[in-house]
Amino acid sequence: PDPLARLADLARMHAVPFAFSNFVHVSGGAPAPRSHFACDPQGFWDRSGRRVGEGLFVADVPLLPHVLAYQAIFPSCTLVSRAFYERQGGFNAAFARNVSEDLEFTLRCVREAPSGIDTRPTVHIRRHGANYSGDWVRGLAGSIEILKYAAANHGLPEEWRSAIDREIIRRSIEGIDHAFPDGRFAEIGHFARDVPAAGMSWKTRLKVMIAALPSPAARPLAPLLTRGGPRR
Repeated sequence: PDPLARLADLARMHAVPFAFSNFVHVSGGAPAPRSHFACDPQGFWDRSGRRVGEGLFVADVPLLPHVLAYQAIFPSCTLVSRAFYERQGGFNAAFARNVSEDLEFTLRCVREAPSGIDTRPTVHIRRHGANYSGDWVRGLAGSIEILKYAAANHGLPEEWRSAIDREIIRRSIEGIDHAFPDGRFAEIGHFARDVPAAGMSWKTRLKVMIAALPSPAARPLAPLLTRGGPRR
């Protein structure tokens, strides 16, 4: 009942223009057993700043490299000062129909420090089949488009642009792996353009080769590589 008040207190008391909190996914009416931050294998949400209260942190370094590795900043859990929002240029209307449009704005915000972090889950995010963001493959494609834009237009240092390039390759491979079981072969071709041959495993290369075949030939072969394959 108090997520905005808690974030507002964090922002005022510690002069952070951008703050965000943890959240919990809800599916089928039941909350997930772990919060979203708790699913982060690196645990940097707890370690990237100084503790300023129970579950509250201030990150004195830019969080962009961390957000590339694990995006856990959700619009419903975010507080931004008007001055900071306007200085960042607000949301980019060019990405209005991109399922990952908030990522582009978030990446601009986390180029700077400080940021406030509330590790307490304050919001439930409901997931269901009709979610516009529920298509994982489309979400990966959208995020790759935004990462390319950020690398080219956000004035980032070379180290961060290199990290973005690596993340584009990782997400492209993930896109191939998730599109293949559903026979979304045209999308596999788009993902494959961003992955150098040396960056693919033999199995990923085989998926790309099968996806490039005419559909009548590709579809009977696909199940051979998809038993137990990734689905979301």
